[in-house]
Amino acid sequence: MSFRSKLFHYVHPERVAAYEAFSGPAPAFPMGNQGAMLREAPWQAGLRFAQEHGDLTLIWIKSRPVLLASSPRLAQAVLQGSDAFQHESTGRLLGTSSLNGDHRDPSDLGRGDAFHSDSPPLSLLSTPWIEEWLEAQLPALQSYFAERATAFAKETMGSSLPLHASMLRVVFAALTRMTLGQELSHQSFEDLLEMTLGTDRKSLGFEKAEKAEHLKDDPKTRLLKAIATRIAQARRYPEEDRTDLIGHLLKERYALEEDQWAAALLQILISGCQPIAASLTSTFHLLTLHTPELEKLESELASSDSDPSPYGLRHMPQLDAVYRESLRLAPPIPLIGRRVKDTRKVELHGRTIPAGTGVLVNLAAIQRHKDHWSHPDMFKPERWMQGHEPIEAAAYLPGGAGAFACPAQNVCEVLTKQILFSWLRNHTIMAGEGREQGYKDRLVKGIRIPHWVDARLYKRRTTPAQETANTTIPTPPKEAATAEPKTTPRQRPAHVTPVAQPRR
Repeated sequence: MSFRSKLFHYVHPERVAAYEAFSGPAPAFPMGNQGAMLREAPWQAGLRFAQEHGDLTLIWIKSRPVLLASSPRLAQAVLQGSDAFQHESTGRLLGTSSLNGDHRDPSDLGRGDAFHSDSPPLSLLSTPWIEEWLEAQLPALQSYFAERATAFAKETMGSSLPLHASMLRVVFAALTRMTLGQELSHQSFEDLLEMTLGTDRKSLGFEKAEKAEHLKDDPKTRLLKAIATRIAQARRYPEEDRTDLIGHLLKERYALEEDQWAAALLQILISGCQPIAASLTSTFHLLTLHTPELEKLESELASSDSDPSPYGLRHMPQLDAVYRESLRLAPPIPLIGRRVKDTRKVELHGRTIPAGTGVLVNLAAIQRHKDHWSHPDMFKPERWMQGHEPIEAAAYLPGGAGAFACPAQNVCEVLTKQILFSWLRNHTIMAGEGREQGYKDRLVKGIRIPHWVDARLYKRRTTPAQETANTTIPTPPKEAATAEPKTTPRQRPAHVTPVAQPRR
């Protein structure tokens, strides 16, 4: 035991004695194990600790004990098996609240205890009419996503663009169309950034917000007012064929008090935009690092006769496998925070956890657990094909079935797959410059954000007749060829249309 570890035990003897039944890395005075959790991604440090000390590991964040649960059985016991646990911010448990703005609770949107920081009221998206609602939304969204793909391809002719920032704008526009029937203003998007990113927004690819003089309310209040305005307009000018969420609320197809409508719709935006955008960014990046898988997916999408329904999206085997494997290898929510209630102790894994103890369920570690996955660190979509993985694998995915079920699973899955379908059906993507997954990822309000990925979109090579007719993407200027980032041959699939020189 090092001198600093002995000093930690000397300064905190009673606390250390209360947790002597739990094993973990030796804490060092005064930071405990927090340094290790900050030097690398906390879910990666947690995975390493689990491999060294077991699936229930004790770490110290300064002088505060936190248990890391890294097995499906422990996760289910913490998330579903007991009422002794309450929700807790991952930022507070990791001691990073002052760094990422977790001291503000964006979920304080309605009355009572209906809105929790990590358990938002997404039950609006898990109602019996969800399939009907999604079916009505897709036609307009399909054309919108195709337009955004073409626009992104044009914008990246000269140089690559930050992919997460672009995906976030696309997802925000899609979710506002689906819930409110129309997009909100640019100011509303800025307000969403302030709520979900806080002071981290500039380091994640967004310019610092400049507050206009006429804006006097805080971002949450402005967003609530913007949504309430859309609701008031819908009530004043009713439409019989309205298919967005406001339309369903007006038809009384969901039992929610009217004074909570705006709060519930806002929570969908807060809880959905960043995770979906982060998941899409990771999926695109993983595909660019594995060209054969990208080509398989593009081939499947190109062979589709028409724009699919939600049912059709779920029954594209390669698309479904890529979606699930990306969730497994790069979960947008890698850690889930809980705390033992101050009024009681709880039994877990045969040991008693003192009241008030923080617990982090490490989904990222569970999804790379060697006892449950073959080649856990490899991107292998084929593992999700029938017969390849002999477990109920969906139970281990955030947003999937089983212990980690998410009420918004249907919407997140359909929206993610539809964007992949629309962007890769006629284009191919290059991203990340060959860096490994996890490079400089950030954890902001519990969301794993791969903000560092830059990307370009290219029109795929088609038949000669189609090439003659295709004029959607103009020829780039000559200077663009020199501005292109260095790439290895495996990063540029053979079917990418080469950049042509402009005609004089």
